[in-house]
Amino acid sequence: MDLFKNKYFNSKLIFISIYNEEFGMGHIKRSLTINNKVNNKNHLITIGDKYETNDFSSNHNVKINNLNKIIKIISKFQINNKTFLVLDISNSYFYKIVNSSKIISIFKKIKETKIKIILIDSIEKESFFLKYKLSVNYLIIPYSFNNHKKYKKFNLCKNYFFSQKYFIYSNKMILLRKKTSI
Repeated sequence: MDLFKNKYFNSKLIFISIYNEEFGMGHIKRSLTINNKVNNKNHLITIGDKYETNDFSSNHNVKINNLNKIIKIISKFQINNKTFLVLDISNSYFYKIVNSSKIISIFKKIKETKIKIILIDSIEKESFFLKYKLSVNYLIIPYSFNNHKKYKKFNLCKNYFFSQKYFIYSNKMILLRKKTSI
């Protein structure tokens, strides 16, 4: 978590998270936690249902059948070298309901904006990075696993953060963990 607090404190973050009744609450909670740790001047784009919150400077929603709207929303923001897109959409159910070519097309259009991309990813079958093999600036996998080479062999990222020390806990969870530690 200190990764976000220190490096991105004065940056503008645009979060893209998936959210609906069937999946995505963890994705939204990570976005809220990071946003609250840095500076609360950031933006949220949800794919699926709108998540009602006042914790962001702006809150946008994109329906799954209208993913091109993401590009229109991003283009409204002034993108500079302190603007980062935090992409948190790794979910096998999401991959089943969204066409792969559509995701790749949208991702390539996002890359054309020259925005730096931070991908918070999962492992194995739920990994966005492994499934689509698209380049990102930063890859965060907040889990312990052994096969780091699997991710590095594609040369699609220069900044990797692997391990549980990058797991994004809310302040409440951090306090709970401290209280229950033996």
